[in-house]
Amino acid sequence: MTTGRGVSCKGAIGFIALVLAAGAASADIGKHTLTFNVMPPGAGTVSGAGEYCWLHLVRIEAEPKAECSFTGWTGDLTGDDNPACVFMTDNKTITATFADNGAPKITQCAANRTIMLDASCTAVMPDFTSGVAATDNVTPAQDLVITQSPEAGTPVGMGSSAVNITVRDAAGHAANCTATLTVVPPAVPATPVAPLVTSATVSTLDVKVMPDGNGSNVEYALFCAATGMWVQADGTFAAQPAWQTKEAWGTVTVAGLDECTAYDFSAVARNCHGDESAAGPAATLFTRDVTPPTGTIVINNNRSATNSYNVTLALTWDDGAGSGAVRMRFSDDGAHWTLWEPLAATRAYTLPAGPQGHRTVRVQFLDRANNRSAVYNDYIRLDTDPPTGSILINNGAMTTKSHTVTLNLTYADSVGGSGVARMRFSDDGAHWTLWEQPLPTRTHVLPEGLGYRTVRVQYRDGGDNVSEVYRDYIKVIE
Repeated sequence: MTTGRGVSCKGAIGFIALVLAAGAASADIGKHTLTFNVMPPGAGTVSGAGEYCWLHLVRIEAEPKAECSFTGWTGDLTGDDNPACVFMTDNKTITATFADNGAPKITQCAANRTIMLDASCTAVMPDFTSGVAATDNVTPAQDLVITQSPEAGTPVGMGSSAVNITVRDAAGHAANCTATLTVVPPAVPATPVAPLVTSATVSTLDVKVMPDGNGSNVEYALFCAATGMWVQADGTFAAQPAWQTKEAWGTVTVAGLDECTAYDFSAVARNCHGDESAAGPAATLFTRDVTPPTGTIVINNNRSATNSYNVTLALTWDDGAGSGAVRMRFSDDGAHWTLWEPLAATRAYTLPAGPQGHRTVRVQFLDRANNRSAVYNDYIRLDTDPPTGSILINNGAMTTKSHTVTLNLTYADSVGGSGVARMRFSDDGAHWTLWEQPLPTRTHVLPEGLGYRTVRVQYRDGGDNVSEVYRDYIKVIE
């Protein structure tokens, strides 16, 4: 039934008669406008709007959209007749009300997503609603309410989980779809750079993990190839790695190291999921070498004397497990030294000038750590004057009947000399016996035959100085 200033089309003629019988004010005569509202907007259409003459009978009809239904008129017409007729006795505004009977249609559900655990191995549900597209027969797309469960920002664990998406229109009708969220482990950390190794002492080194682009939650372990073990937080070694962040490691002092030994350190990174990077490059540093090298010096193969200022030094050195000997230097007096020079097993050396007597040569060795050895020395007597001597045959006898005679010998070396060390004999001045130990007397066999026989002698001292030839003669008779 329809009421108000409108009637059903079937009762229109009777309504006109009533209006005419009652009379009408002159103010009502003229043109009047008929307008419509639709509630909810877009749920349907109404035909008949326009401008009409007074008492014009207008047929109106509501046309609902698909999945909508007409429910009635409000405003200047009430009721639910459809179609209905309206007499234009003045301006009229009528609202057609519809019921929205259809749910929204999801044209595109949110895409499945894969996210990675962050550096602290946590993840939160992302927003899936922005990827949803939907339409509705009445509610504009921008007014549809899209929600998800679990809500964005909810903590989620690793693995796959369903995300339920709901699209709701203004009438409360809902449509649903489902997307999948997959949470994967964090990326494997970048390979660390070489640690910084500094501050060497005899038994310690400082090691620091250097920045490498990994996040602050990435942990590191430090490996020492020289020991085949892992550095611990307190600077000791153990068979198992100790994992700490860069900040926690800081600079660790690794202790208990051997003197003058190369130690190389490399780092391995690990994320919160336990995935490890490849080992980074190593940094190497020696602990300090504080033990000096040792050595020896021998002059002229350990001869006791020399007649030349030019001698040959035989040298040996040893730095054990240290950094290695690299230089040597020499001194005649322990106060004035030559410049440091490369090592050599033998070296020509000139003894200092001056009167004959002992000469001492000193040597020091230097290793790579600048440790100087003790002073090693050897000495030799410088003897430049030849010895003197004499010879008598049979105590100066003039003749002998025997070819076997006794030589009476005297010899001496100069003051400060090295002493007479050898003597030798010759019957002709061209052919000599071997050098032999000096003695005051010596048996000698003269050459065969009769006549004068001369015996010659020379003396040699410890410095290899050879005396002039001393001689005596005797006549061999029958």
